[in-house]
Amino acid sequence: MPKTKSEEKKKYLDAIKSYDCTGCILKGIALSQKNISGLNLTNANLENALFNGKNTNLENVLFKRANLKNTKFKDTNVTSANFEKANLFGAKLTDVNFNNAYFKDTDLQYTEIDTPNFSNANLENVNFSNARLNNMIINQYTNFKNANFTNSSLSNLNFNLNNKSVILGNENLENINLTEAKLYN
Repeated sequence: MPKTKSEEKKKYLDAIKSYDCTGCILKGIALSQKNISGLNLTNANLENALFNGKNTNLENVLFKRANLKNTKFKDTNVTSANFEKANLFGAKLTDVNFNNAYFKDTDLQYTEIDTPNFSNANLENVNFSNARLNNMIINQYTNFKNANFTNSSLSNLNFNLNNKSVILGNENLENINLTEAKLYN
């Protein structure tokens, strides 16, 4: 990213938002405090990347089949992003807004997930094996169909149901730890 005037930086970021970065190799990149909403990162290699800060906007980004192994997302907006079949093995996800995000068939094994908002998210067939989830926010539209939570730890869960029920079906909850989980209407 150019280290020049803010106007030039804005033009640069606007230009990359429309860029198709399918298959790009961006290992270890830091995209903190950036607005890259709508960027296509399908099949990109973002291993060990950093997305950090309240102004980091990843809304509608396509992370389909992307390698996000050991990536860190902190205090970012990832609303309506598509993570279908992405690899987030060992990622650290802290204070991230995943509202309406699509995670079908995604690998979230060994992730550390703290204070995520998964309201309206599709987490169908997600592998949460050996993951640690704390302070997770979900609602009646969060889809966990066939999710695998084997050996995972879930603590301080917030099920915001608005007098509705969460339907869970075919999840593997073997050896799951629900320490201090709160289930309420």
